[in-house]
Amino acid sequence: MTRLDLCRYSFLLLAVLGILCSCSQREPPDSGAASFWTATLTNNEPMIRATVVPDTFVADDFATARHDDLFDSVIIGAVKVENDRAEINTQLQGIFYGEPETVEFNTVAVLYKGKWKVDYAETATEMIGALLGVIFIDIDQSMRDELEALGKSIGESVREDLREDSR
Repeated sequence: MTRLDLCRYSFLLLAVLGILCSCSQREPPDSGAASFWTATLTNNEPMIRATVVPDTFVADDFATARHDDLFDSVIIGAVKVENDRAEINTQLQGIFYGEPETVEFNTVAVLYKGKWKVDYAETATEMIGALLGVIFIDIDQSMRDELEALGKSIGESVREDLREDSR
């Protein structure tokens, strides 16, 4: 083996190792999701744009959602990766309709040009579904409470009428 061949093989080996190292150092999908939610909580639109897949971010929808400041903290949980798509368990915590609440859904991330980016459109759809679920649970409980109060009121009225009739 000549010195030139040895240099070529050494260079090839270093190139392969460099590629392997760069692949293994890719940020995990939950890191991108955490950056996205940190930017969302601090209302940092330029950072949000940097963490999402281009053309999925809708600034008007974002401004509307942030206007109400429904949540004040985010917990990033388990990650499920399948091919170039990841679902990251996300919990939003805050005050919803006057009550402390936790809303759970998936932040969706996709591999875009070698980096994990949040798919804003899919994530917004997941979040809206979860928020609607909380609203319906609250409405259901509110209706049960009102029906219970109505039942008690009718019962009291009937008892009062029976007392008056018995006199």
